[in-house]
Amino acid sequence: CCHHVYKHCRVCCVDGAYTRQILFLSYGLKGEKARAMQYAATDLETEARNDRHFAFHLAECYAVIGEIEKALDLPAYSMELFYPYRFLSANPLLKNICFEDRFLQLMEEGKRKSETFVI
Repeated sequence: CCHHVYKHCRVCCVDGAYTRQILFLSYGLKGEKARAMQYAATDLETEARNDRHFAFHLAECYAVIGEIEKALDLPAYSMELFYPYRFLSANPLLKNICFEDRFLQLMEEGKRKSETFVI
């Protein structure tokens, strides 16, 4: 399964951050934490700092392997600028962090900011 995903991503996306992120997630979902962590390179965190949407996806990866603090840090950073709390609070990939106090506070803050956001 993961090898097939990798081959497909390599053809479509060369060896970019999203390719490594999806492999990180794929192995994490299979319970292969050590193998998943092979894709947790510093360039993914650099990408997350430059792309706050990507940070959400990287948070999913850390959440599925039980790296709670990293999984919480990434959406907190992302939500400094935008507030997709509905997506985050319903995301099954974040189930390992959804009852953490920090996550619940972040969702409340996101809801409040979203409701007061003016276009």
